[in-house]
Amino acid sequence: DMDGTAGVQIIKLGVDSDDLVFQQYDGNEVMRINDDRKLYFYDDGGENISSDGTDFTFASGAKINLTATSDVVIPSGVGLILDGSGNEKIESDGTDLSITVGGGGDINIGSAIGLTFGDDGEKIEGDGTDLTILSSGVLNLAAGGTTNQIKVTDGAILPITDDDVDLGSSSYQFKDVYVDGT
Repeated sequence: DMDGTAGVQIIKLGVDSDDLVFQQYDGNEVMRINDDRKLYFYDDGGENISSDGTDFTFASGAKINLTATSDVVIPSGVGLILDGSGNEKIESDGTDLSITVGGGGDINIGSAIGLTFGDDGEKIEGDGTDLTILSSGVLNLAAGGTTNQIKVTDGAILPITDDDVDLGSSSYQFKDVYVDGT
């Protein structure tokens, strides 16, 4: 066909600028395609799907619920923008997950909710007053680089390497030290 419509069924309105309305037998509107190229659901016009040739928009006067039975896939390098301006975003580059917070804000994790690493054997959790860092093995601390300098084990705080770590300095001295034994 010369006009590119071979194998296509066309529904064509008889007048420009009218809406195409789908109704149940009882007259209840189910769906409407408006002249503004939006696909509306129900008769209140609040929920619609549209595209301007660049962006695809889902609009709702309330929640948009995803009820997929499989994953919702966001490709690498494409983020989930939370505030509309791009200042708050979650994005993956295929290796790292980045959370961007705009305006010098914080990532807030509620009280008694922990960050778990691997399993519950490695966890960081706060209760609004105290911060607990939990390790089922050794807790290693590295400062000024990636080399571990201090380790905390069950019952001991130890340097990783002999004669490597000072306790205090000539400028920053501890006030009192309480030691049981030698």
